[in-house]
Amino acid sequence: MDGAIQNITRRILALRKLPPTKAKQLGLIAPRGLLLYGPPGCGKTLLAREIARELSDRPVTVVSGPEILNKFVGDAEKSLRAMFRPAEIESRNRGDDSGLHVIIMDELDAVFKVRGTIDDGGVRDSVVNQLLAKMDGVDSLNNILVIGLTNRPELIDPALRRPGRFEVQMFVGPPGLESRRDILDIHLRPLISNGFASPGLIRLLRSGWLSERTAGYSGADIAGLVRSMTSFALERAMQPSSLQEFSHPKEHPKEHPKEHPKE
Repeated sequence: MDGAIQNITRRILALRKLPPTKAKQLGLIAPRGLLLYGPPGCGKTLLAREIARELSDRPVTVVSGPEILNKFVGDAEKSLRAMFRPAEIESRNRGDDSGLHVIIMDELDAVFKVRGTIDDGGVRDSVVNQLLAKMDGVDSLNNILVIGLTNRPELIDPALRRPGRFEVQMFVGPPGLESRRDILDIHLRPLISNGFASPGLIRLLRSGWLSERTAGYSGADIAGLVRSMTSFALERAMQPSSLQEFSHPKEHPKEHPKEHPKE
């Protein structure tokens, strides 16, 4: 990752991996919210998933902002409460030993806009209030991390962006050299770990050749490149000649011992 992103991510990881009892002794409260913002296609979702994978072994809840809204009064708030329910149950049963629950909310600006700016009967205002209560209210949880993703942070209600809510805010722009190397590594990880990557591809990845040749690519561009590489490789593998070689590997001729001339 680039320097600034790496520093902020390290801060979140350090606080979240600190035992709760130690955190209490030090008077520290781990961030409950992280806001990733920047142009489309620059890897916000990928980064959010990697942070979640690093921090928690619980299933990650991923939701798009518009999915929360509902035409029936009260249903949007009900959907929002349901996302936090597993964390609430575990916190009640296990206390400080509860594991971390990560919720990723994409297109945050579509729902949690500045209150009073949209005439929808107060539906969005009520949803904003519900999220504020869950993240920093009387019954707020310490075993939760909400990662919000947006292209337009200025549209989000200011109350959500203050400390205690989405207090850690990170700009995710077009990836630099190190970030491109990390993104390639993430997308190629399944191929490499399952033994489907050729030695040549592994050498290219480790040498940095691919990351150098993708200057100017966004995270989405790199993901598309990897998909294209994989499809072309599969297409070549599905050719009749390749399938025949795969099904019937060539047998190497057996070497017969040389006969020595009789004396």
